[in-house]
Amino acid sequence: MSDMLKNCAMVILMMVVLSGLAISQEIIIESRQEGKNYKNYSETKGSWYDSTAKSAAEGCSPETIGSRYVDLEKGVPDSEARFTPELPQAGLYDIFTTWGRSGNALQVKYIVNTGTKEEVVMMDQAGWGGTIPVNANVWIPIGTYELPAGTSAYVAIQTSTAKGKPDGVNLNRIYSDAVKFVVNTTGTKVTPPTPAPASAAASAQVSTSAAVAPSSAQYSPFNAPAPGQPSPFNLPTPAPTPAAGLTSPFAVPLAGPAAAVPVGVLPWLASYPEAIQSGKTAGKSILLFFTSPGGAAQDFEMNTLNAPVVKVMLSQNYVLCKLDIAQNKQICDYYSVANAPVIVFLDSSGYSRARIDSVLTVDQILPELEKYK
Repeated sequence: MSDMLKNCAMVILMMVVLSGLAISQEIIIESRQEGKNYKNYSETKGSWYDSTAKSAAEGCSPETIGSRYVDLEKGVPDSEARFTPELPQAGLYDIFTTWGRSGNALQVKYIVNTGTKEEVVMMDQAGWGGTIPVNANVWIPIGTYELPAGTSAYVAIQTSTAKGKPDGVNLNRIYSDAVKFVVNTTGTKVTPPTPAPASAAASAQVSTSAAVAPSSAQYSPFNAPAPGQPSPFNLPTPAPTPAAGLTSPFAVPLAGPAAAVPVGVLPWLASYPEAIQSGKTAGKSILLFFTSPGGAAQDFEMNTLNAPVVKVMLSQNYVLCKLDIAQNKQICDYYSVANAPVIVFLDSSGYSRARIDSVLTVDQILPELEKYK
């Protein structure tokens, strides 16, 4: 009986040892608190923000935890984030990185610090595609390096060298999502992809004076996704349907007096793609109203947006779209909306023009509505 117990104990011990070895073969570090090995992630400088976008690469945490990003269009300072693994043993490691759909920057600098030297690797984040193929939600090799045991080695992401974006419609963002360290057992090294030249930067930039419509071959939130391209909203652009009592096929009156709008009712659309399509077809500016039940957002809608003079301005001049922030997280992430109420003004082609992040009175909002109609 004692021999059987000894044998069982040996088998259990071997299973634990093998399990530990298997675990040590791969270390993934993620940039959000709920992610893997978050304690080994740090942001050493600059301005990083929470994002709901998250890589779906194999081994990553659920996409619901999000990631971190820098928006280069906001003129942020040089920013850096680090992934510092606790390596159980010295040896040869393959290093990979990944990002979600919203990565959109060329010539992003990755620094591999081996504890004794640094090596720079330039990477393109092309979550939307554009001038280069989509490369989101997969592990991209940074390279193979001899690393020491402990925590003296790290991988850093820096934003200072970024030169343009592969997709000219979506925001110029660099994502800090996840880095993976894998023990190299074959001796065959992995190599990073060759970055695109600076000339690959998309030329179609969003402008407040002369917006350029996106190519039909590119995905943007302003048109239907091209075949084979991912859509962050996973929605086809539906045919617009008229609101009850309105003569316009696009749920907003094309012309006519304010009396065409029933008292107390504004023709809000609840579908973002439908609003974009309606704006294009009707040639009207689009107003996105990000809201939430109760509180300041509800008071703002009741006291300001539903004031008779404001309703006249809205119904005659805008395609209106109301979006609950809890039910439209991906769209909120795209427009950097974290709280309600927020109003975003788009032109008739779907390009951003301005936004309002505070509660305004009737007298305060009327000049803004006049300006962007």
